[in-house]
Amino acid sequence: MSQRSSREREERPDIEEKYVTALYRAGIYLGIFVMVTAAFFAFILSFTRLIGMLFFLFDSGPSPATRFFEAFGMTEKPVILMLIDIVDAALVGAILIVLTFGLKSVFTGKRYGVISFGVKDIDELKEYLVGLIITLLGTRFLERVLSAGRSSEILNAGIGVALVIVALGVYDYILKQHKEPDE
Repeated sequence: MSQRSSREREERPDIEEKYVTALYRAGIYLGIFVMVTAAFFAFILSFTRLIGMLFFLFDSGPSPATRFFEAFGMTEKPVILMLIDIVDAALVGAILIVLTFGLKSVFTGKRYGVISFGVKDIDELKEYLVGLIITLLGTRFLERVLSAGRSSEILNAGIGVALVIVALGVYDYILKQHKEPDE
């Protein structure tokens, strides 16, 4: 009887360990699925905006297709602003892909030969994302500069974007200063 109860005690931690491991993996894969799906939709939005831009370039008047593209935020505007919208949506998708596979490589330790992000820990992922976010802010600001009518709006937006970029730069600098040296 005592051998049986000690054996049951030894088996319980194994069952708990398997349960926790299964929950951990399910959480990681569910998070990856959600983020990759969001990236996929961002790329579809970017592609739809590209098709919309081509449509607006060659369309002569209002039509059902015009209303369809307006639902995706496409309105007739200068070509450069349409291109910035396309790049902006593609950057959002790229940020989500980088975040997804970077987090997966951090949590599971799996490295991908095709994707050479080289992310070894969460701090490297943060450094990489800071650069992508600054690029995204830059494209949004450029769009605002090209479409703004008053210079005071541009100045206010520029100050706001500059403050965020400086804050991200300081954060990136602090991350690099307090990073553990490689062995």
